[in-house]
Amino acid sequence: MYELIILSLLMQFPVHGFLIVKIVGDMIGPVARVSNSRIYPLLSRLAADGLVEVHEEKTSENGLPMKVYRITDPGRERFHELMLDVTSHSRDYREIFALKVTAFSFLQPEERLHIIDRYIDFCRKHISHFTTEAADYRERVAQSPHDPGVVADVLEAMLHSQHQWELELNWALRLRTRESGRS
Repeated sequence: MYELIILSLLMQFPVHGFLIVKIVGDMIGPVARVSNSRIYPLLSRLAADGLVEVHEEKTSENGLPMKVYRITDPGRERFHELMLDVTSHSRDYREIFALKVTAFSFLQPEERLHIIDRYIDFCRKHISHFTTEAADYRERVAQSPHDPGVVADVLEAMLHSQHQWELELNWALRLRTRESGRS
């Protein structure tokens, strides 16, 4: 995910490392933390792989060295590859999809629709999973004595997850309608 964030940022303009760390931190949210010790080694790896390069070196107001990074042509290809990857559905794919939406302007309309359509399928699978699991759970607990409070809490959690995926699906469907209108 961090690689995609960095490459999508550098698709827009060259950025110095301090700002990359700040923006990555802002994008992953208030609870997750990203550190220099995570981003700078990744920037070094991306540079070693030829995906980014040091555009210029400056000195900050504090007298610290600052490297300004920019994306290379192989980096643009890697960015495109990561954007179009719809098969690596890790458990944080919801956040990855939201990140991809912020970089849609770098893709062709049919590529955007492809990503959205796969996410719609992903959402529907989650909705179906939680619907089925809730029904199965109701059936299992009906056949044996259980604490009604526990049953209610488990069902509420399942239905909450289902509802979250329904909201995601509705957002993806709105995105699809918007993108279809642009084509």
